[in-house]
Amino acid sequence: SGTRSSSSPPSAACMWWAVVLHKINKVRAAKEYLLEDLNNSPTIKQIAKHVALNEHNLKTGFKEIYGKTIHSFLKDYKMTKARELILLREYQIAEIADQLGYTNVSHFIDAFKKKFGITPKKFELSLP
Repeated sequence: SGTRSSSSPPSAACMWWAVVLHKINKVRAAKEYLLEDLNNSPTIKQIAKHVALNEHNLKTGFKEIYGKTIHSFLKDYKMTKARELILLREYQIAEIADQLGYTNVSHFIDAFKKKFGITPKKFELSLP
């Protein structure tokens, strides 16, 4: 007596941890889904539906795990990707903007300059 049999129910702490891990996995799946097609990014509503989380839990969980909002994370990711694509020297600036889902090249240029302090063209021209 006093010992737990292997058939006793899990503790509340154990169940809480399982719920937390489940939410973390769903948020990670949301990030993967978000980045699947940069040319046609899903809405928060679409992401939430895809990973079966409500929008509030998706947004708060995403910020807890990645340290920024979904929108901010996506924008930073796209700008990093843009920089990588410019370094490849295989695409024109307008093609890169299009690949990353910018329908207006000037919006892409503005976002790039805000992130890196230089326009994409000037960055490209500065490469050795």
